[in-house]
Amino acid sequence: MSLPGNFWDIFWWFLTASVFFACLFGVFALIGDLFRAQELNHSKAKELLDAGTGSAEELERIKNRVLV
Repeated sequence: MSLPGNFWDIFWWFLTASVFFACLFGVFALIGDLFRAQELNHSKAKELLDAGTGSAEELERIKNRVLV
């Protein structure tokens, strides 16, 4: 096989592998979003509030900024 043909074989192999892993990443991200427990999102904020590291107003401001 010649060098130009070999180059394009390698190029297409890397492109195919990249697209494959991007699709896998997307599928696992989608599955993770579907099965994410909603109560886990607020438990960390509750722990911070109970520990006294933030006021209720401060945590509400952070939560609103993240949810927007």
